[in-house]
Amino acid sequence: MMKPLLLCMIALLSIGAINATRMRDLQSQLTSLIIFTLNDTHWKNPENKSQIEQGLQALLKASHRLDLANHDETKGDPILPILGPILSDQIQLSLNAFQIGQYDFARQNTRSLTSTCFACHSKEAPSNLKGVLQAPESIMLLPLLDQARYFVALHQYDQALSIYEKIVLNPELPKQDLISWERAKTESLTLLIRVKKKPEEALKLVKTLISMKGTPRFSVKELKAWETDLKDWSQSWNERKNGSPGKTNVRIRFQKALSKRKYPFDHSADMSFLRLTSDLYGLLKNSTKAPEQAEIEFMLGISYETLSIPPYETLHEFFYESCIRHHPHSALSEKCYERYERSVYLGFTGSSGTHIPQTLQNKLLEIWGMALVPALLKR
Repeated sequence: MMKPLLLCMIALLSIGAINATRMRDLQSQLTSLIIFTLNDTHWKNPENKSQIEQGLQALLKASHRLDLANHDETKGDPILPILGPILSDQIQLSLNAFQIGQYDFARQNTRSLTSTCFACHSKEAPSNLKGVLQAPESIMLLPLLDQARYFVALHQYDQALSIYEKIVLNPELPKQDLISWERAKTESLTLLIRVKKKPEEALKLVKTLISMKGTPRFSVKELKAWETDLKDWSQSWNERKNGSPGKTNVRIRFQKALSKRKYPFDHSADMSFLRLTSDLYGLLKNSTKAPEQAEIEFMLGISYETLSIPPYETLHEFFYESCIRHHPHSALSEKCYERYERSVYLGFTGSSGTHIPQTLQNKLLEIWGMALVPALLKR
């Protein structure tokens, strides 16, 4: 797993909300806390409780300092105002759960913050890279996948892609660690598609993986579907490198992508949905009407939920929530709530039953109140 607290601090600070000196101070304070989140025994050790709690409080304080609306690099970016408050809420949930002894939820939720960080930093390359933080030499001691994600958070995409390439082109890795290989494969393609906007390079990588000796057969089937989608996109991309897709065109491709998904764990349409997240983000960036924003967020939520693999495990919930807040008491907000609630229930259901933390139950009730169409109360 990615080192979540450090990575989120970098994601927060690298946009300039807190200066680099402050970043280094907090990074130093959180070094040991990062280790605790990756080790269940250390996380639950009473001797470490004070340090973990202080680390979460420091992270929460930093998230509240984000001035996204007025920062030069974030002006006109509709995603950051969504992710900023939600990130703070997620950190608060972790802190509250940890304080009352719900250690498993606190640890899981703290780890899930990485989906917010990666999602933000893998949307597109920032227009202003001044003051980009440099990675310490110790980063090279981390596993390769963690190194790559770290460099993504620093906006050092070429460095990240070179590390991802080492992972995905290792023919032995699918047999040794299939999960890491799958994650590296998807994350590297995400950067090529959404940040670099080079579908031809993504296509080249996909073709290489199809012919690679160690690629599992089930992955080859998915990759061939991705190859078809990337070929189509590469052709259309050459026709409109500087243009932006219209709403009608995106809606059509959204429905087409949905139709390609034959069963819940079918990832053959992943490249279509990755492309959609990029185009939907562009539409959202230019949208000024709340109902229209809600519709786009609804499609973004479904896109991320369909991807359903790191780093998108919980990001769909953020967009469903934002959809409800943008267009409350509407038919669309009800649809968003239904998907949000189902996702929460599935996320906290296991062999021992369904166990939703009280803090999250309270949040469900709050969001339900915003989503409900008032006329239904009369039934």
